[in-house]
Amino acid sequence: MNVFISTKLKYFMAVMAEGSVSRASQKENISRTPMSRAIADLEFYLGFELFIRSKAGMIPSEEGTKLYNRIAPLYEELLEIERNAREEIDRKIHRVAFSADIPVSMVNSIKNIFINNDIDVSVGFIDLDNIENFTSFKNFYDILFSITDLEIDNAYSQDYDFDIFLVSKPDDSNSFESITVIYHNFQYNKYINEKLNCQFPEKEHVKIDYKNIINIIDEVNQGHGALIATRSFLDVLKINDNIKISYFMTHKMTMYLLRKRTAGKNISQLICGLITNCVM
Repeated sequence: MNVFISTKLKYFMAVMAEGSVSRASQKENISRTPMSRAIADLEFYLGFELFIRSKAGMIPSEEGTKLYNRIAPLYEELLEIERNAREEIDRKIHRVAFSADIPVSMVNSIKNIFINNDIDVSVGFIDLDNIENFTSFKNFYDILFSITDLEIDNAYSQDYDFDIFLVSKPDDSNSFESITVIYHNFQYNKYINEKLNCQFPEKEHVKIDYKNIINIIDEVNQGHGALIATRSFLDVLKINDNIKISYFMTHKMTMYLLRKRTAGKNISQLICGLITNCVM
């Protein structure tokens, strides 16, 4: 994330440096469309073409070259100021991102681990499929928790397994014929969905609505529904003694350390907290 520089200006400088939108977008780790749109918007605002489009690439126009020559020294100075500020300021608050497919119960457990280890965090939720600029994302967040496997350059990663349980009230034949709804605590997740569809092919799968959690528990207690949930979620629920809690599957979550400054004492405490508290 560039604090002092607009995205449009950043993309203009990238295209000037690389000579094409294709190479510039690869360097910035985004698709060509938003970069081309940003250049076009900048040209519309300025009232002149910055580049001459050709088969050979993006050739700077006379006006574009003049603008670049005036901006380049200031641009580099702003980048240097930002780099120095990041190195000099040791933020006490760590920015932590959770991918959308992680259950809320897991997020709350991990947040509690941070708190128990005296680590101040600011939490955000992200849809990894809709991040336009992953470089800016990495510069903003310190830590990312994701169920999806990612290839992130220069990022330390640590895997954690957590168990998922099936909570139900089977009938006398030990089947699930009376169950109509399978409640779960996940966004779309292909591994969990595949097992749900395989084990309960004709049942309705409904994501838990926390505003209606009492009714959901009543459905489970009465045998009309079943619940797929993590241990941390079950620990806060009141389940009747005659309800069966059985192992459903084990899933993996990965923690990525995105910035060097997160290494050291705080992260050691974090990892110890994750292992010691065994919330997975």
